[in-house]
Amino acid sequence: MLRMRILLNHLYELNRQIRELDDDIDHFMKPEEKQAVMAIQDIPGIGETSAQFARISFHRGKIRHMLR
Repeated sequence: MLRMRILLNHLYELNRQIRELDDDIDHFMKPEEKQAVMAIQDIPGIGETSAQFARISFHRGKIRHMLR
């Protein structure tokens, strides 16, 4: 029982850190970047995190060559 409580507390802490990072990312994104993320999320199976990664990757040119 104690081990389960420790694991649940750890999971809670990880989720809190993820929410904090998501808020930080959202704070630093420009309005047009936020629009791009929202547009990418319209693709079935793409969530917010995947859309943010795709937007950053595209911006850095990592997937730009795939679109040629």
